[in-house]
This record gives sequence, C-alpha cells and structure tokens, in this order.
Amino acid sequence: MKKLLGLIGTFALMITATSPLVACLGQAAIVETELDKVLAHTELDKIYAGQRNEPNDQEIKKAIKTKNSNIDINAIEISDITKESATVTSNNTKYTGAAVTVKFISTNFTELKGITGATSCLIVFNNATYVGTVIDNGAIKTGNLYKSTDGINFENISIKTKIKGAVLSLIVFKNAIYAGTATSETTGILYRSDDGINFEDISTKQSITSAFLSLTDLNNKIYVGTATSKTTGKLYRSTDGTNFVAVAENDIIEPVLNLIVLKNIIFVITNASGKLYRCIDTAASTTFVAIKNITGLVKSWIFFNDQVYFGTAANTTIVTTGKLYKTSDGINVEDVTKTVTNIIGAVTSLIVFNKVLYVGTTTNITGKLYRSTNGFVFTTVAEKDITGAVESLIVNNNRIYVVIATSKTTGKLYRSTDTAGTTFEDISEKESITGVVKSLDVTNDIIYVVIVIKINNVFTGKLYKSDK
Repeated sequence: MKKLLGLIGTFALMITATSPLVACLGQAAIVETELDKVLAHTELDKIYAGQRNEPNDQEIKKAIKTKNSNIDINAIEISDITKESATVTSNNTKYTGAAVTVKFISTNFTELKGITGATSCLIVFNNATYVGTVIDNGAIKTGNLYKSTDGINFENISIKTKIKGAVLSLIVFKNAIYAGTATSETTGILYRSDDGINFEDISTKQSITSAFLSLTDLNNKIYVGTATSKTTGKLYRSTDGTNFVAVAENDIIEPVLNLIVLKNIIFVITNASGKLYRCIDTAASTTFVAIKNITGLVKSWIFFNDQVYFGTAANTTIVTTGKLYKTSDGINVEDVTKTVTNIIGAVTSLIVFNKVLYVGTTTNITGKLYRSTNGFVFTTVAEKDITGAVESLIVNNNRIYVVIATSKTTGKLYRSTDTAGTTFEDISEKESITGVVKSLDVTNDIIYVVIVIKINNVFTGKLYKSDK
C-alpha cells in the first residue's frame, strides 16, 4: 500500500496547473457528463442482427461499449433503430446534452468459430449445438464432432469422446444423442450418449459392421441406414435405442444414403440405381416396397397439395439432367417433367412458400428457379438475378433463401424481398459469405449456411448462422 500511495503522490507533482485532472488529496478527477463527449466514437463495428430487419438495442449497446469503454450503457437509451443507424439519449440524469446518432453496418449471419472440415450434420441436444464434419472422404474417412454451449464458439470433442471417422449423421432419440460415423466405405461406428459428454460404441456391441450413413426416428423407433460395400447396405431399427435388428433385408440391399419422414411415412433413399423405398406398414415398420418408375438419385422431396414430390439427378459425374415426380399414394408415381417440359436440369431442391411450390434445378454450374401454384404449370422466377446452379432452398421467417453455385469454387446466397417470393437480392457480399455454398438448414428457427471446399477427397469449409 505504501508504494501505491507513493506513486500517487509522484503523479500529483507531475500535473500542471492547467491540467483538467486534479489529483490532489481530497479532490476527485472530473468525470465527463456530456453525452457527445463520453460517446465520442460514433462509427461502430458491424452489428449482428440475426433474422431481424435491424439489430436490437442490446447489440447496439455492446458495439457502443466496444468503441467507448468509459460509457455506462445502463444510463443510455437506444431509439430510431434502422439497418445502419440509431439514436442514443440519456435515460437518467447521469448524462446531459443532445441526442447522438451512431452509425454501423448490420449483418444477418455470423461465422461459427472452431470448426474444421465440411459440415455434414447438426443438431441441438441439452441446450448445446453439435456439429459433425467430414475432413477426408478417401479410403480412410476422417472428421470430427464439435460442441458449443453459446452457439458460436465450438470445441472439438472427438478426441476426448474417442469418436472416430467422418461424422455423417446426428439425431436425438429418447433423451439421448446418436452419432453415425464412417471410417471407410464399409466400416464405421454408431455412438450413443445420455449427457452429450460420454459416448459409447453401441454398434460393436450389436456386431454391426458397416458405415453409418443416415438416421431418423418415427413412432418411438430409431432407424439407421448403413453401407456394407459400395453397392450394398442395410436398414436397422430399434425401439429402445440399444438393441437393433435388420429391417426388410430382402428388399433394401443397397447403401442407405438418406432416411426421410413425410406425412408419418418413412422413405428410404439408396444410391444403387437411385432406388427409393416406402414403408407400407406404419405400425410395425418392417415392410418396405420400391417405388417404381423413378430414374436417377433422389435429391429433394416435399409434400404439396396432398401429394409427395420427389426431385432426382442423373447418377453421373457431371449432373446435368433430372426429373420431377409426384405421387398421391406413395407407390405409383407420375413424371411431372414429361408434361412440364420447361423444367430443365437436375431437381436439387424443393420448398413450399405461401402455398406455392418452388423447384430449384442445376445443369452443372447453371440452373433456374421455378414456381407453381398448382403443381403442373411452372414459371421461372428471378431469371436476371438467380443465374447459377440452384443448390439449396429453405423458407424461414417468411422469406425464401436460395443458394447458387456460379463455378466450382464460388457461389452466392440470395434472399427474397417480397411476400410473393418473386424478387430476390444477393446478400453474399453484405454478409461476407464467400466460397461454394452447398446447403442451407433450419434448426429451431435458426438458419445455417454450409460452405464446402473440396480438393481431391479433402474437405474444408465454413459454417454461418442467423439467429431468429
């Protein structure tokens, strides 16, 4: 204490008579009370607004504090908020003087930190966000499982949880989280955790040797899609999440790429000749039949006007063609593109927005967006704006989001500007989203944008999110 007091005395002797600070004993330093002086830095950093049109007052106060460390943010009021500015006034007697205008750039998306590789799956469990990634998709497959408690900063938990391989699927079933991985084309592990911290290998206990590609649940049952070779696979089911049995072994014999649920019915997508199966006994969920007359790999699906629509892509290296199908009974299908000849390219994405069906297509690095009010007459949308291959579509907060690829290494993100879903704006540059935007996802009303960069079989990427 003596040394500190000694220093104070030394500093006091150094202050001249004209200094505005008085450090003599018994006198305090003068504190600024004029709002425009304490809020001297009015050009703020970029402010995150999420899916709101403009940032809220708390985000603006944080940005003000970052630039003006001496200000008491509890003593100020924020009003007249726009996308680019806000008015700051005093809410008590601490600060005096006229209102101050602060300026900023508001952003709707923020990049998530600490994730390596291409994001393959995402889920929320016990108020934490889990992300699975793929890094190397070669003969030996690698990836990681990440966890975040704030939704922005992620920790790689693969090492301490001993999770191996590329994490391809995640699901929550009966208060437990499941992760399906692939360590090669034919091997992998299915993990289970009750707390999101300690994971156990449940596939080895069940003597299931395969790569775990897909997961879903329906009617208190969990379903697991696997690959046992490049051309073979199995579908498993469990009622307790621990003991699994093979389902429809004589019917589903190809790798199960995806499992989807539409109108309480499970559909199984495989990669061998692009086959699609449908469960016909919902209660037992043991009998599956192949849906006939579908060609190509199923890439998209939606329920619209009491019918299920499926979009396909030719199973070739460079995808340039595809078809749009619809079915009312889930077994007999009609080729929509046979009569609707203006839909060109692989049908990569389907959504419904304000009772209108939207179809996204790609012909390598070009494509189009179509819309229809009845499901059989389609018109193109925003041809001058959306000029690349449509990779993904989602709807959230009464807006349509569209991802397009403009080359093998570049892409853009568009957002609709009207409730009719006919005009769009490119928000990529504003949001600093660069690279190949491969997919969009909505989880708990939060939008996620997945960036993927592939060199040979090695993946890198980024993940952005927009809060509700």
